[in-house]
Amino acid sequence: MTNLDISRVLLAGASVRAAAESAHAAGYQVIAVDLFADSDTQDVATCEAIQNYPDDIASLIGKYQPDGVCITGALENYPDLIQRIRCQTNLLAPPTPLLAKIREPKLLSSLLSQAGFHYPEIGQSSNSQVKRWLLKPYQSAAGHRIQFHQPTEQVPDTHYFQEYIEGKSMGANFLIQSNQATLLGTVEHITSHDNFEFHGAIVSSVPPTVEHDLVRLGSLLNHLGLRGLLGVDFLLTNDNQITILEINPRYTASMELLEPRWQAPLLEYHIKAFTEHPFPIQATADACLDQLVHGKRIVYANQSLHIDLHQLHAFQQVAAQSSAILSDIPQVGNTIETGHPVLTIRTSSKSLQQTQNDLARITHQIQAAARD
Repeated sequence: MTNLDISRVLLAGASVRAAAESAHAAGYQVIAVDLFADSDTQDVATCEAIQNYPDDIASLIGKYQPDGVCITGALENYPDLIQRIRCQTNLLAPPTPLLAKIREPKLLSSLLSQAGFHYPEIGQSSNSQVKRWLLKPYQSAAGHRIQFHQPTEQVPDTHYFQEYIEGKSMGANFLIQSNQATLLGTVEHITSHDNFEFHGAIVSSVPPTVEHDLVRLGSLLNHLGLRGLLGVDFLLTNDNQITILEINPRYTASMELLEPRWQAPLLEYHIKAFTEHPFPIQATADACLDQLVHGKRIVYANQSLHIDLHQLHAFQQVAAQSSAILSDIPQVGNTIETGHPVLTIRTSSKSLQQTQNDLARITHQIQAAARD
């Protein structure tokens, strides 16, 4: 930890809108550099779209000269870039060698296995005829480019095999500061029916035995030297056993769903965790009264779209009719190719099933409005 005075923070990653809103709510001056520069990100930050992702990030840090930098989605997969950023400014993230260690499947498997946690079997070949195998890229994020292995495939050096395990895809979010790990909450992931791509998340509780295992996992992550906010992707089996899949050392896509519970902009606690003045987080009395189940879902384009005011107005009408919130809103004039994200829906209800149904229904309505 260092004695930093952070007032001007740069957020970098594939999409930083949620983190930017959190930092803005905490009172920071925010610079957002990502792939989209969405209109609602521009409402809370100075924005710049990255033309050459992720290599241009280092030069943009030189341009804006922030007091500190926070990484978001997928940047942990580029340790060389992370080290370049660290040499330029105050990077509010765990040490680069530790980041590389927890993102390397074999090393992560060894760490978790020694502590008594289950991690899928991995390897460079899938000789077993009994198990099912996934082919995963080393630079994996949000489930992109993960597929079942076909025996005839040639395996590139950029990929590895991971044992496929049946289970519910979930995420656990932690805050680690002052040598204490706090389990902020758990979410159930919404994934594509066709592949493993992340489509959203819904706040979801877990049985006490699973929560106990996750608290123990948080203690391990603290012992390893991780700090700040981080997410853990895991599978929950029918017999309430957990299998750890990934550790994401950053503000994750689902953390904005947990901020109502804590009544706090979580990115502030992340930043403070890397200074000499961290402060404890605790749920407020008002937060304990919040019994709503919060969820979000990414709407992907079913066809190529050229965004205009008519479409944006139609999207807003759909959201208003369901008391939903639209986020990651594209700029007028943007072209969105088939299969790419259009925007994100956020909503809440009194049950997980209702939130799931509402998100699915609004998604179909947004996609229908896009076709009109």
